[in-house]
Amino acid sequence: MREESQQTKEFHSFSLKTNTYWNIKTIFCSLFAHLTTFFIYSITLFFAATAPVLRKWLHLKMVRRSPGKIQILVTGTFYNEGWIRGHLIPLAKAQTVGRVWVVCDRLWFPLEKVCYVVPPSWLRRMCGRSLSRVIMVFTTAIQQTPDFLMGYHIMPNSLVCLIAASFIGASPVYQMTGGPIQVIGGGAGSETSLLRLLKRNSLLLERLLFHTLTYFDIVVVRGQSALAFTREHGLGKEQIVITAGIDTDTFRPGGALPEYDAICVSRLIASKGLEYLIEVLYHCHQKGYKLKAAIIGDGPIKPILIDMLTRYDLKEHIILLGQRNDISTLLQSARIFVFTSQTEGMSIALLEALATGLPAAIIPVGDLGDAVEEGINGIFLEGKDPQVAATMVIELIANNVTIKSMSAHARHVAVERYSVNAIAQQWDQYIYRKIG
Repeated sequence: MREESQQTKEFHSFSLKTNTYWNIKTIFCSLFAHLTTFFIYSITLFFAATAPVLRKWLHLKMVRRSPGKIQILVTGTFYNEGWIRGHLIPLAKAQTVGRVWVVCDRLWFPLEKVCYVVPPSWLRRMCGRSLSRVIMVFTTAIQQTPDFLMGYHIMPNSLVCLIAASFIGASPVYQMTGGPIQVIGGGAGSETSLLRLLKRNSLLLERLLFHTLTYFDIVVVRGQSALAFTREHGLGKEQIVITAGIDTDTFRPGGALPEYDAICVSRLIASKGLEYLIEVLYHCHQKGYKLKAAIIGDGPIKPILIDMLTRYDLKEHIILLGQRNDISTLLQSARIFVFTSQTEGMSIALLEALATGLPAAIIPVGDLGDAVEEGINGIFLEGKDPQVAATMVIELIANNVTIKSMSAHARHVAVERYSVNAIAQQWDQYIYRKIG
């Protein structure tokens, strides 16, 4: 007993030291992130504010709008092929656009009018992925003198575009893909590695970032909620709503019998609410409805999800399919689309599901409610109580008449408002107005 007691004391002592170590490390990382972010925002603001003087002092010629069609430089971390299709194809199809230069980490599939600019391997080895992309943004901007420089996510892409655009006299554009959470509190809720280390909102960083955002000519948001936020805080000289565009010929209803009752397409990260989704499906089973579901995607919380499925004995009923290239076919094999993300702009996966004719069961965060009308092409789930949400899912799946009606409305909304052609027309209308 004495030996066991001594071992217990040693164990608790070790645990205390370990926890203290991690607490100190977390505090240090947070402090480092705050200081680094403050420095980056300050430098960006300085260059954006002083660019006209610096251009004059350095005798730099301002970019003049190209006669006829405009040139656009785009940069971002494009997580998958869906991002490329959703954002680049509508731009390339816009009649007012002549060339789209895309600074990214890898070559994607060829697109007419799109030129990929990938940092060479030696530069990536020397400077790292992010810095090498920053260098290529400046190099391409100076060589090609585009009319618009457009960054997806605030750090570093949009900030880099702001500085480069300020120097060459182009229009900087910020694509607020994830909604206001990307900038609230200085960006503490963003997915960027550095900003995640902040751990908490900072009023100082928020004010500094908001002031920096006033130098963007255009802030592109995904829906009315984000539009109201950006206008209320004066973020950008102009704010517009343009979403991703969906290939409604590829994503369309199928004729086969459904294999899954519910399906979800999402990156496996904490903010997407996938643990809550599994809780909801677990309670469906507890209520006697043995639903079969599939989750498509990959990410860092996959082991956590596997552990949950094992504990709840759901591994045979809820399938983690991983990253797939046949998403359109998989969506056709389901009856409804379920999405329980806790923060969102406008989900491309949701729009693809609607185009496939799937009624959507969502938590109405961000701008998702712009695409889903409750009772018409989907339902709004309870976001705090998984048992209540489970009851709502069961009631939807049990009603074939409702599913059929919602399916038709889902397809109609996707084709009319979110197809590639519809979004390309939105870009044309905006650019005509901007340069006309």
